[in-house]
Amino acid sequence: MKKKRSNESGFLDDRIFSNDEDVLIKYTKAFILGMKKGGILSTVKHFPGNTETDPHFSKSIIDVDKDIFYKEFINPFRKIIYASEDPVLISHAEVSCIDKKPFCFSKIGIEKILRSELNFKGLIITDDMAMKALKTHGRSTADNVLLALAAGCDMVMCSEPKFKELVEVISKKMKTESDFLKRIDDAVFNILKTKIKMGIIDEECKPIEKYKFNKEKFYKVKKSAEDVLKNSKQSK
Repeated sequence: MKKKRSNESGFLDDRIFSNDEDVLIKYTKAFILGMKKGGILSTVKHFPGNTETDPHFSKSIIDVDKDIFYKEFINPFRKIIYASEDPVLISHAEVSCIDKKPFCFSKIGIEKILRSELNFKGLIITDDMAMKALKTHGRSTADNVLLALAAGCDMVMCSEPKFKELVEVISKKMKTESDFLKRIDDAVFNILKTKIKMGIIDEECKPIEKYKFNKEKFYKVKKSAEDVLKNSKQSK
């Protein structure tokens, strides 16, 4: 969720509700509320915004002054996530007036702006750590994961089949750096708090199985959703 600027169509295109901020806020709130009523936790993204550059393939930089950044990028998010406990996904874009690094690596962006200024209390999730926007200065996916967690992200997303390797890298850093261990403790607390809130686990962290997974129903609903998207694209 963010206000669409004319030069963003290359990446965000029809992934945004509207160019009009009032419509954007109204639709976003309605969507989040609808998801909650359906028992689904939604994630607002990509905080604090993106550019027309697709971060899957190259570095993305939001190059505006602070006044424009707060007015056109932060304010729409403020109206949605202020003091919220719902998840937020952090952008890979670098905001040049805030920090000379991707926002998911920025303690200024995450701790000062998101946590303090927006009083955000929820779960912070990264975008894919394997995107080329982060593969600069010789950084590996493992390097990216450690930087994002250290900056304040609670969960990391990775499309590469490196789960075991990443767990080992995180574990090693936890054993050697007390500050990083504290950060992981906080991250795990935020994750568990969210799972308790959603009724996935109880306060003793034991699984709560309200409904057994219905494979047949899942694929039926998935097919229906795919048909809706297909028909929507054909009608344009």
